[in-house]
Formats: sequence, structure tokens, C-alpha cells
Amino acid sequence: MIADRALLFDLDGTLTDNYAGIAASIRYALSRLDVQMPSDSTLKSCVGPPLRESFARLLGNGDPTHVESAIVHYRERFAEIGWRENLIYDGVADLLTALAATGQRLFVYTAKPEIFARRIVTHFGIAPCFHGVYGADLAGAFDDKAVLLRHALDREQLSAGNAIMIGDHGNDIRAAHENGLRAIGVLWGYGSREELADADALVVDSGPRAPSGRRNRDAHCDNTRRSELRIFVGPALLDRCEQDLFDDFRGRDVRRHELTLRVEIPEHRGSRQDIVGMRAHQGLHIGIDNAGT
Repeated sequence: MIADRALLFDLDGTLTDNYAGIAASIRYALSRLDVQMPSDSTLKSCVGPPLRESFARLLGNGDPTHVESAIVHYRERFAEIGWRENLIYDGVADLLTALAATGQRLFVYTAKPEIFARRIVTHFGIAPCFHGVYGADLAGAFDDKAVLLRHALDREQLSAGNAIMIGDHGNDIRAAHENGLRAIGVLWGYGSREELADADALVVDSGPRAPSGRRNRDAHCDNTRRSELRIFVGPALLDRCEQDLFDDFRGRDVRRHELTLRVEIPEHRGSRQDIVGMRAHQGLHIGIDNAGT
């Protein structure tokens, strides 16, 4: 049942684009430690992973004391300014509102410290859409997203079989699968197509983008309307739920949603795939709330 489903959304690179604040705060911390500034591409790789992991890589020595010192300097700036140097992707607020209206339970699940995640969703007016916000604590508990996800599932008494993880990084997919969840990867964020290869489905960007218009380098661009996304359903997802995907939503009018997903099949695997592809190309559209059915 759709109303019983839980959707767990990553934050950075999935719902919002906090690159400007994260990058500026990292530069501030490194300057205080007299460390050489990294390239923009290196800084972009720091959006999503736990901060301790990023600083250990940037500092190059793995010294926990050095890493913690960098984090203290980072938060001097981020807590005051950096968290607000942020953009919500176009259409995300409307999408979350539409999903919440179906009765599904929505959660934020992020490696960002929970205190900042709560500020951000409140700042953008999307906090009422969520049943809960889960993130790391300032001391580093739950830096491992698989551990954080298990904590959220246990605390909310969620069934892994009726929950879907949605994120832009390989860590999101790994954490979901380690806990028995299906995972949807989005390509408008900072993860690559390669690291999302194990996702049960991929949503390719022909729609959501931040007001700046920045798109992921792997995003698919075509002439579809900006209010459409294309979802590529992976073989693993088809094996589990192909019939339900179509029987449950055939004939449903989803045009009321400002953001929808178009079902497309990436490659043919025989008659089952051909049937699914035929139905998809006949114009079946489903919302992201239905993508993991």
C-alpha cells in the first residue's frame, strides 16, 4: 500500500544544493590550518560524504586530532553562514508536498549533522512534509550512513521491505542495500552514474535543478518538459515488482503532480522486458512515490 510506504531522502545533492556553503567553509578551515587549497572538483567530491572522511582525505595524514581541528574551524563558518549558502532544487518543494499528501511517510536521512539538516528544511519551508529528520551528531555518531539508516528504521519502526532510499551518492545505495531497502539514485546531484550503478532505479535529470541552473555532468538533457523526469528501472527492481508497478497505477491520472517520472527501460532482456517497455512507451507515467513499487 502506498500510504504505508516510507521514503527516505538524502539532503545534499538530492533535495538541496549546499555546495557553495560547504566549499567556502572547507576553504576557511584549510586556510586556518595553512593547508593548500583543493581544486573545485575535489571540493565537489566533499558534498555528501561524512565531513570527517572528507577532511581526512584533504589533509592527507589521517591524524584524528588534525581532522577534528579542521572540523572545528569548518563549523565556525558553516554554523553562522555556510548552511544558508544553499539552494533548493526547482520543483522539490512541490514534489514533497504532493508525496506527503498521498499519506506516505517522508524522512530526511543525511550525513550532515542533524542540527544543520533541521535548520535547512525549516529554512526552505519543507519541514512539515517530513515525519522525521535523521543525521549525524556533532561528535560523529552515525557518520556511517548504513548505521544511521538502521537507527532511523528502528526508531520509526519502519519495515525495510516497505521503505525506499533516494539519494545521489553510492553511499546511499550501499546503506540502503545493507539494510534490505530498495534504492533510487538521482543524477542531478554530485554522485556519478558509475557509483550509482547498483541502484534499483536511476532518475535522470531533465527536470529538477537549482535556481542557478547547475546540472550534474552525467545528467541527461533532451527536449522533454522540465516538469518531467525519466526513471530507468533496473533489472533487480523489475524482477521483484514488475507486475505491481503497472497493475497498481494503470489509468491513474498523475498530471496533477507538477513533477512526475517517466518509466523507461534501459535495455531489453527478453519478453518480460519487451512487455514492460511497450507499456511504458504507451504513455504510462508514475510519480516518484510509485517508482519503487
